[in-house]
Amino acid sequence: MAVTVSGTSITFNDATVQTTAASVTASAVATATASIAVDAVGSYAFLSRYHTGGGIIQIAQGVLYAGSALKFTAPQTTTSGAVLNVASTSVTPSGTWRAMGGNTVTTSGTATSVFLRIS
Repeated sequence: MAVTVSGTSITFNDATVQTTAASVTASAVATATASIAVDAVGSYAFLSRYHTGGGIIQIAQGVLYAGSALKFTAPQTTTSGAVLNVASTSVTPSGTWRAMGGNTVTTSGTATSVFLRIS
């Protein structure tokens, strides 16, 4: 007896049936992504770590960081689009965040990256 696939059900040789999840569509993913709130698990944010000198501040790609060690951030640009500065707010995110990129600052300044909240 062969394995039979019908819609979202798979029937095996021993007559057991496994039901699979329905297909995921691009539209469903887009709708779910658009509904994620700021600072919610699954959200992305441009965050920074700042220091006033006396060492290296680093964000390492793939490393997890406590939200309390980060600040919400935005680039400040000229009218031509050149980045002048990175403006950090005083707001710290909640939870645990994974750095999606890396950045190292060796003097006073702000290391920034895009982060994904994982918990």
